[in-house]
Amino acid sequence: IAGRLKRYFRERHGYAFLRDVEQRKIALSEADRARVSFVGAGIIVLEELTRADLRTSLAPLLAAVDVCVDEALARAGLGVADVDHVERIGGTSRIPAVGERLALRFGASKVRGTGSLTAVALGLAELARRHYLLGDPTTPLVSR
Repeated sequence: IAGRLKRYFRERHGYAFLRDVEQRKIALSEADRARVSFVGAGIIVLEELTRADLRTSLAPLLAAVDVCVDEALARAGLGVADVDHVERIGGTSRIPAVGERLALRFGASKVRGTGSLTAVALGLAELARRHYLLGDPTTPLVSR
């Protein structure tokens, strides 16, 4: 089986497979189950995948989230109680297990993420506003 999969990817069919995996991941961010269908390289996979099935594979990601939160709090000199709210930004933050982990740590009422896909653009717009409209020379800007 491994040899057939290797050939399948080498023959430039891997993108379609990875795209399908990404679509199932997104589906599991919104639903409890998703149907995985893969036919290629002489292999047929027709399985139902649940969020619970992903818990083991998400463990390293959740551990990394914990490390990043610990580091951010330490650098800021803050404790969990000092945080007013947590904004979930980016596609990975929309994985339910990530939101649940943050809610356990900070409290569900503090965790937000309704505009997570536009938050980066809004943050950059705010930096530009401070620098160009308010003339704040301390505003960090991206330079080339």
